[in-house]
Amino acid sequence: MRKSFEDLSGYGLSREDEERLLNTQTECTFIWSRKDGWPVGVTMSYIYRGGKIWMTTSGQHPRVLAVRRDDRCCVVVSSAGAGEIPMVAGSKATMEKGKATTIKGRCKVLTDDPTKQWFFREFAAATFPRDRARQEGFIRMMDSPRRAIMCIEPEGEHITWDNDKLLAATGGAVGEEN
Repeated sequence: MRKSFEDLSGYGLSREDEERLLNTQTECTFIWSRKDGWPVGVTMSYIYRGGKIWMTTSGQHPRVLAVRRDDRCCVVVSSAGAGEIPMVAGSKATMEKGKATTIKGRCKVLTDDPTKQWFFREFAAATFPRDRARQEGFIRMMDSPRRAIMCIEPEGEHITWDNDKLLAATGGAVGEEN
């Protein structure tokens, strides 16, 4: 049994649990670098499709301009609130808390109509499941002239965390012997 927090290796998510987290959660922190080199991040809604993270914003926002200049970015997803959809009353968490992944990758900014139409449908369905009228209204709101779709393709290792593994290995994180 571990008695300290000096070595936290071995507490990562399995690939299956990471996939479940990415498919269950709806929000991430998107991080990029400003022109002056400072990292900046915002919380954004996303969908995970085809091994990539997809999100949208208006094309004139600084994050879009920044990733057009330097496509390197990072996305952090936590299980806090996973499965809860803030815009859908009565939605409930579908995953236990204490799970997270940090994914570095490259961001492509897409503005073509086929990508927009595909993404809008998928994003609206994920945001308003079982409510076709709200999905259609949401699609109309997103479909604006400067709308950009951001697609993050993961690159390299992910940094993952599974708090349940830590708790099991440390006697509830208090270092007690079994």
